[in-house]
Amino acid sequence: MDDYLLENSYLVRRRLKRKKCWVNAILAKRNEFGEFHHLWDDLKKDEKKFFDYYRMNQNTFNYILDAIREEIKKMSNFRETISPEERLSVTLRYLATGSSFKTLGYSFRMSDVTVGRIVHETCNVIWEKFIAIDVGAYGKESDGGIFSHSNLCAKLENGGLGVKRHRSLPGTNIEVPHVLLGDEAYPLKTYLMRPFPVSKLGPTEIIFNERLSRARQVVECAFGIMSSKWRLLQKSIEVHPKSADKLIQCICLLHNIIIDREGEQQVACNFKQDHTDSKTERFGTLGENRGTSSAYDSPTDKFVQLQGQ
Repeated sequence: MDDYLLENSYLVRRRLKRKKCWVNAILAKRNEFGEFHHLWDDLKKDEKKFFDYYRMNQNTFNYILDAIREEIKKMSNFRETISPEERLSVTLRYLATGSSFKTLGYSFRMSDVTVGRIVHETCNVIWEKFIAIDVGAYGKESDGGIFSHSNLCAKLENGGLGVKRHRSLPGTNIEVPHVLLGDEAYPLKTYLMRPFPVSKLGPTEIIFNERLSRARQVVECAFGIMSSKWRLLQKSIEVHPKSADKLIQCICLLHNIIIDREGEQQVACNFKQDHTDSKTERFGTLGENRGTSSAYDSPTDKFVQLQGQ
């Protein structure tokens, strides 16, 4: 009987010892040496440093945190949980820097598995804010093919996007339809403008192509600004494709929230791109659809007659 009790006592001690060693020594000091606990209080005292670190000011950070706090809060009776503030901080640093889960794990004193789980869970509760966003297409698909199979294209085709029909050009009483601007990879539609093909370039068409290319620079700058703020977009996203979709959607949402709450940032577009491609690259054919071809007639005549040729 004594031997049985002694053996049971030994087993209990072993189990308790295992439970005490379940946290790595480095990770156990997260509250003492982790990046969040080192910087959080000091960052809140310096608005500029806070913005540099999180890519947003404190009011915007708190606005996002208040909206998702309950969804990302974790409760446990067995270990100290990671606060919503720290969870959002880890997620924002991952999106802002593009650092690997392992690198952030060492900085925040967490395992790379924990960092990955935090990022995915936090992004999952941040809902979409872009008016229309389609992500998840594979690189082997053409831009035109991706667009044709997107929800955005379907809504444009059936009029479900709520785009106004016509509007006067600034400083004139000339009414033109709202259209999307695409390059040569996209099909010509009544709601989508693309450049004239090389075979049809007269003086008027050259001016039109140059102005279409100039207008499209706004789109390129918008994505350039977003990728310079959220460096994850400049790197290979080494996660499952479905998770990558969610990360990109989250970046789009955060970017729009910052614009809505803090205004447009005067960020220079760093792209150095030759925008004369409308005259030098092959654009293919416009097709035989008279309805879409006629979409060129009115805008072309009006654009080339305005000042600034």
